[in-house]
Amino acid sequence: MQRIARASFSRFLLALVLALAAGLSLTPARVALGIAAPAEIVPPEKREQEHVKAVTRAQALVREVAPTLSSTSSPIAGVAEALRVKPAAVRVERVLFERGDEESKFTLTGSASRDGILAFRTALTESGAFTSVTVPVGALVGSQGGRFQITLNGAF
Repeated sequence: MQRIARASFSRFLLALVLALAAGLSLTPARVALGIAAPAEIVPPEKREQEHVKAVTRAQALVREVAPTLSSTSSPIAGVAEALRVKPAAVRVERVLFERGDEESKFTLTGSASRDGILAFRTALTESGAFTSVTVPVGALVGSQGGRFQITLNGAF
């Protein structure tokens, strides 16, 4: 009888320990739920104002991007032409595009030897894709340590 009582007590203790362990494993979730801020109920008027603001921002973005998307000559074509005529020794590291009303401008930044920069400028000028090709004198005389910045203007 005493063996049966001990076995029952052991089972009871095991069940109690397992129940405590299960309860303690849920404690972090209970604490997190207790700390979390209650959900904010947004009144319909405020939701409508936020929607109007989002639509206004989207319309402003479309107005900003529309000239680029609807241009008769793609800016990508200008970059492609510049990279097509680039000598192998020239490394272009950055391309900046600025849209203008009449003409747009690409600024190519990179590194090359003086001869490489001169060859690149000549190739860009002879390609006929750009209305002007400008290289700062410092890049041509080598005072910039092989770094260059070429500005290309055109109707992109």
